[in-house]
Amino acid sequence: MRLPSGLLDTLLASSRSMVRKVSSVPDAVDVTYRAALKTVALATTVVLLFLFVEAVTDQQIMIEPMAVPRTLENDGYSGAVVSRFLVEEVRAIRQSGDRPDFLSGDSLDYELTRDAIVGFRSDDAFATLATIQVPSSSLSLRSTVTMLRDFLDIPELKISGALTIKRPNGPDNPPLYIVSLQLGAEAGIPAEPVAHADLDQAIRLSARVIVREYDPIGLATYYLNTGQRGELKELADSLMKTRKVEQRTQGLFMRGLYETTLVDKVAFFRKAIALDPQFSDVYNAWGIELFNANRVDEAIAKYSEAIRANPKNGSAYRNRAIAYQTKKEWFALATADFERASKFKPRAKTFFDLGFSYEFLEKFDPRAAIEAYDQAIRLRPGYGWALNNRCYMKAMLKDRSAIADCDMALDDQKAWEIYDSRGFSYLMLGDLDSAIGDYNEAIRRHDNAYSRFGRGVARQRKGDLAGADADFKRAKELDENITDTMKKARLEW
Repeated sequence: MRLPSGLLDTLLASSRSMVRKVSSVPDAVDVTYRAALKTVALATTVVLLFLFVEAVTDQQIMIEPMAVPRTLENDGYSGAVVSRFLVEEVRAIRQSGDRPDFLSGDSLDYELTRDAIVGFRSDDAFATLATIQVPSSSLSLRSTVTMLRDFLDIPELKISGALTIKRPNGPDNPPLYIVSLQLGAEAGIPAEPVAHADLDQAIRLSARVIVREYDPIGLATYYLNTGQRGELKELADSLMKTRKVEQRTQGLFMRGLYETTLVDKVAFFRKAIALDPQFSDVYNAWGIELFNANRVDEAIAKYSEAIRANPKNGSAYRNRAIAYQTKKEWFALATADFERASKFKPRAKTFFDLGFSYEFLEKFDPRAAIEAYDQAIRLRPGYGWALNNRCYMKAMLKDRSAIADCDMALDDQKAWEIYDSRGFSYLMLGDLDSAIGDYNEAIRRHDNAYSRFGRGVARQRKGDLAGADADFKRAKELDENITDTMKKARLEW
């Protein structure tokens, strides 16, 4: 956005004034020092200009300082403190955990809220601008921002409110703290006052009222992640009654998530799609329910509809890839979808799935899988299964750092698969005794074809041919395709 020339000239004039004052420093002062002061003045002006433009174009919702009784101010609950508390609680709800797999992405500005403004701040964010005067004027930069926003018809979205205390009759009745919020004229659901005997809890519950209005799917996610199904239904029902079409659609979607049978879920999903045919995440959730009912082809079709409605729906790509994996001839399609999912929804488990998918391709390069596991571990340090799989891939390349990966994976959990991977790593690196030791532990925990075959190779190389034959025989009993699998793993015997 370009600023009106008058305001820009004012800010530049301020910069020139600062530079002139710096330039008037006596000649006795070192020239380098004066140059440094000029640089600081220019940098300060650039920062102020940046803050000014950001304030003008800001589209976040501001929670204003609340009106509170004097007694609460004396206890440290000033209006600004309550405002910051609300902002923190709103953010805590919206960041309560991973968005479920039926949502399009991890970004808090995901597709469902494309028409909603869901950033939150308190008035403290621009307190600095209120203290800076525009040169040759009685105006502050903050008030200038306000006038410019009015001129450009950019309304400042504000939430105001008041905190009051109700003292019920009777000595045993605790006081009630009542938080009344004003969400603005465009609010789809009236903000009923929240009353609670615990002040902090009253503020937390009020934060839910704010999230319900501006990020209802975020609140639904919070309820799902915390197992509050009753609250989810109540939220869905309230949204279904609002005058905003978008919120009614979201309410129908949530109610479908709440229902327990496929028939009831689909009934609400159909109603949501009727209101918004481009509601990508409804198709995605519908596909998940079909997949869980073992109707894989129908699920793939729904995932494809979700992608058509939103080509950046990373969750739908990932879910379709999982469905493709159930059909062995479609591994290439699955891998391509995992690659798209990792681009649009870059989560640790998505990169893990991508790495694992590479392992099933006909033309398999362990380096591609290692790169995917690298990303998974970067996003989730100490990710045990990603470390285990990266260990195995490195072992195929005879990379000695494989052992360290398996060691870290074992720090996460003592699974037979990890002992098998470390045994394979030792085998590929020629440490036969260590390989046999890990294979023994893996077999003790779970008799499996991989460890039997690997131990057979180690025994064969040590000259124990009878022990090797017994292991090879048992491995084939457990998995008739184990020989081909180990050839693909680049093991020679």
